[in-house]
Amino acid sequence: MNDALLRCSQSEFNNLSTFHLNIQSELFNKEIGQLDMVSSQLKMFLIKAVRCKKRKQEIESVKKENIHYQIEKLIEIYFIKESSVEFYAKKIEVSISTFNRLCKKYFQNSFVTLLNLKRIASAKNKLFLTNISIKDIAYEVGYNDPLYFSRVFKKHTNISPKEFRKQLKNNRLV
Repeated sequence: MNDALLRCSQSEFNNLSTFHLNIQSELFNKEIGQLDMVSSQLKMFLIKAVRCKKRKQEIESVKKENIHYQIEKLIEIYFIKESSVEFYAKKIEVSISTFNRLCKKYFQNSFVTLLNLKRIASAKNKLFLTNISIKDIAYEVGYNDPLYFSRVFKKHTNISPKEFRKQLKNNRLV
């Protein structure tokens, strides 16, 4: 197992190593005040190590507080090409079950629903702004099957992509 008890930057590691070397040196030299010197060096080492660990915990805490932004950003970036929950969970370094729990907690929806909603929003935009075929829009927003895209679109909007486009054209000012 390669888990470290304390992860730190190279400069912090070098600083802690210096204290370690000083303690080793004192232990090999039998001089007056040896125990006091070792005790002092050890106290300084421990204080530095605790500070390092505290900084790491603060960074992790901020990371966890912003996890919903991370999920949102990842979906924004990868929604067209990536649809596996494994991919997104790996990106934010959590298990699949934790990732699904986070989606429910922060967005009140499953990951699959979040992904579909993002794809549908993009499809609505394309249906409104372009004359691209519905089949091509399905592929452009990340669906491999245009029929599945139409079913998902209708499930979330209560209207087919074709009807959606038709209603938009009827409501446009000419």
